[in-house]
Amino acid sequence: MAFSILSEALIADVRDAGYDSEAVFAEAFQDAADLELWGKSVLIGKEDVYKVTEDTWRFSSHMAKLRRCLRIAKESFVKPEVDKAKADADAQAAHVLATAQAMAAGGSCNTQQSSPLSLAMPQWPQAVQTNKLDVDARRKLWHDFGNTYTGEFILENDRPAKQLVQSYWHQKVTGELIWVPWKRLLSQAEENVSAKGSGGNKESRFLAIMAEAHGMVDDIEIDSPTSHFRVTKALSLRATCWALVGWCHLKSAKSFASHVIEHFTKRPLEGSGLRSPTAPEAEAADQALVETLVSLMGHSNMTLDQAIYEVVDARCMAATLLVPRPLAAKATNNNASHTRNNMPTANGGPVRTAPQPKATPYGQSGQSKKMPCHLFKKTGACKFGDQCKFKHTSGSGHGRAKP
Repeated sequence: MAFSILSEALIADVRDAGYDSEAVFAEAFQDAADLELWGKSVLIGKEDVYKVTEDTWRFSSHMAKLRRCLRIAKESFVKPEVDKAKADADAQAAHVLATAQAMAAGGSCNTQQSSPLSLAMPQWPQAVQTNKLDVDARRKLWHDFGNTYTGEFILENDRPAKQLVQSYWHQKVTGELIWVPWKRLLSQAEENVSAKGSGGNKESRFLAIMAEAHGMVDDIEIDSPTSHFRVTKALSLRATCWALVGWCHLKSAKSFASHVIEHFTKRPLEGSGLRSPTAPEAEAADQALVETLVSLMGHSNMTLDQAIYEVVDARCMAATLLVPRPLAAKATNNNASHTRNNMPTANGGPVRTAPQPKATPYGQSGQSKKMPCHLFKKTGACKFGDQCKFKHTSGSGHGRAKP
């Protein structure tokens, strides 16, 4: 029974409010936001009983049990209604697919004609259409987001990409939180740029339309972010997605992102021999933190808000994962070049030293010596003067060179 997971005091308050059965309770709270408002009034009204405050009631175990109670009651007593918006979206997708087939066949929009290309077209599984967001559903999500977080203004191009919102919406509906690599945390502007760059011929565009109509679109990726600014932007997009699909409060999602960024950008003291974590190390730590959230939500039956509070405030896990690393030791060139020469000989003899460079036939400096001028030696003068390429010395070889 759904009421059995509630405390005795909370069951009494539920029945005093007129919800004497689980069916009535499920029908009364069709929207989860209504349950949040009613639960706040009950818990805050009896702070001494439930031990909550204005800041902690949302993350308390009593509120979590109320949410779980409503979910169980809806599964037991409320019959699922046909989603008209989803049915319209599926019909529209089928129409787009038929039109694309006809255009690929020969440019005609008559969907009754068949073509060899349509016979060879792959059949996509229908299961991928589940939980697909259409334009109206996405617009409603942003409308509710703006009403809930009135101080949060996000431009159209700075919003999370449609594909990213679809991914987190599917995770929220299925109740399975999955870590997404940073290179896939794109804004709408980045998704538009990637889509323009991936244009191809007519057949490629046709296959892209067909795949998008059936919900099978490859994940758009960019190079993994390395700068602090790009990492901050990527994690902010993920926080916005979590709050947009209603998985947690925006404040909790932003605190999780700030928890990672704070320890990633922290610089150690100069001269300590330590360095800040690199972007790949920070991404691996972020993956470990998200996997901890999944573990807490699965094994401890926590909500995402409660799991974030446990990871960020109670455990401060990023402080243990994103610690400064020691700097790599720099090898000197002298030691590297003479290591082999300074090793002892095999018979235990003296240490060999590095061989000295030998003098060249033309002198130590490598430059050729001038040969003596025979004419100058014989006559004491040379008709070439300073332009002579031989050395002007006296006949004995000890005289001073003359110009």
